[in-house]
Amino acid sequence: MNKKSSPLLHSIGKKTLLRPFNGEKDIDLTVKWQNDPEIRDLTLMTLPLTRDQQSKWAEQIAASDSDEGFIIETLDNKTIGYIGLHKINWVDRTATTSCYIGDKNYWGKGCGTDAKMQLAKFAFLDINLRKLNAEAVEYNMPSVAHNQKIGFKVEGRKEKQVFVKGQYWDLILLGLFREDWELKYKKWKNQ
Repeated sequence: MNKKSSPLLHSIGKKTLLRPFNGEKDIDLTVKWQNDPEIRDLTLMTLPLTRDQQSKWAEQIAASDSDEGFIIETLDNKTIGYIGLHKINWVDRTATTSCYIGDKNYWGKGCGTDAKMQLAKFAFLDINLRKLNAEAVEYNMPSVAHNQKIGFKVEGRKEKQVFVKGQYWDLILLGLFREDWELKYKKWKNQ
């Protein structure tokens, strides 16, 4: 798939909309969020992020044929987070997802789940993937729960895989097949 022909320009859900990552404002916000120690622990970012590093990363995502990154906004256009598809494998038709709500005022309000539902719709219906993967460190059960709400299932663990907060933690591996997502999507759409 050619990046310039990516079909997602905007996706509107029940609580959020997804739009392309662009501009200095997005870079400033994502740097601020990624440098929050609590968010860094949840996203497994080890070191603080510089603005230059984030700018280069955004350029790489924009140019990549195996990554798609989007800003999450509320329906009243407040920028609250980031979501993406990474390591898109066009032969296997798989990708790994990432998502975080950077604005803590929106934690626990269903915005991450709403955004992930839209991302899955894009992945399965627009670019024809068959499976999505996700990972969460074992103390980040809200991430596991939000993935499960749209149909992800725990597929396994990598024991004592990551070192955070002075100890080793398991990494929970999750997977979502298109057919499992479709069942959840039909129910979600009609709620």
